[in-house]
Amino acid sequence: MNNVKYPYNVNRLTLDFAARALDQEEQKDEWVRMILEERKAMVKKLKLFRFVQKVYSSDANFLLVKMKNAREVYDFLVAEKIIVRDRSETELCEGSLRITIGTPGENKKLNDAMMEYQRKYVESCEI
Repeated sequence: MNNVKYPYNVNRLTLDFAARALDQEEQKDEWVRMILEERKAMVKKLKLFRFVQKVYSSDANFLLVKMKNAREVYDFLVAEKIIVRDRSETELCEGSLRITIGTPGENKKLNDAMMEYQRKYVESCEI
């Protein structure tokens, strides 16, 4: 069964909602535009952090970001109630976090938390 099922389970109600949402062309186009703009802005911001080593190219609604101390950054973000996916121990993704592109407000919260992490833990180590 694992060979033929989707990687994440999605219930029937969610699938029906998604199918109806795709019929709303203007709303869908607005969401796609917002995600593309936010992804582009997020790539620029992430590259400014000294602990970020690489932001991989993406055509999806998420970014894979290689960084120093990925697990430490993950734990810091979780403490800030920001959920990202820790891929730091996944083969070919070592030292990386998967960051989903959110709304402008959600992305600002992530950026602010990353600035706080850098201020507390990266700058203090470089003195």
